[in-house]
Amino acid sequence: LKMLSLLMPTIRRANSGGGFWPRFGPPIGGETKAGTTITPDNAYTLSLVWCATAAISEAVALCPLNLYRKDGQDGRQEASELSAHRLLKASPNLSMDAAIFRESRTAHQVNWGGGFAEIQKDPRSGEPISLHPVHPSRVYSPGIGDKLPGGQTVPEHWYKVRNTNRTFSFLPPERMLHVPGRHSDDGIWARGVFAFAQEELGLAKATLEHAAEYFGGGAQPRGL
Repeated sequence: LKMLSLLMPTIRRANSGGGFWPRFGPPIGGETKAGTTITPDNAYTLSLVWCATAAISEAVALCPLNLYRKDGQDGRQEASELSAHRLLKASPNLSMDAAIFRESRTAHQVNWGGGFAEIQKDPRSGEPISLHPVHPSRVYSPGIGDKLPGGQTVPEHWYKVRNTNRTFSFLPPERMLHVPGRHSDDGIWARGVFAFAQEELGLAKATLEHAAEYFGGGAQPRGL
């Protein structure tokens, strides 16, 4: 992959800021009836969220992931020569291994409702050469008024991605690896645990904060 990047400097990714696609802007979430505010960041301060996320995502990361081709009617062979096979099994890009990549995509899939990665392709052969993680807070479904640089309406099922410099890029489905969560109405866009369990997590956080404040005050009531 490093040799390809040196030989083909004309390759450009949608992210004009360079590097990976970190989270952009305020996280999803809000104030709960318990009076606490739950976001994907502070939800991880709850041990139940941290442990459940780790149990699921780490289990997926440890599983082997291979691509196969059919060999005859019932047989199959590992397609180890395909670039997609190497990206998914060994290393999706020059900075991370496949286990970390799959673990983080799974955590986003479960908690946010979708795991995303931009697919960088060789402009000459069209083969994928890198997978770059995209934080789900950056990814949207295009709106009715969204236009491509040439003025054309953004086609259905494309992805609208906020860049580091606060502009937007539009990626076709073949340029985005998207693993949706299980709670989806259309099979494409899904909601994660944070969208469904916000009130329950807010109550757990309120209980934790109340107990910490109570014991931090010497376990003495404030007044009668």
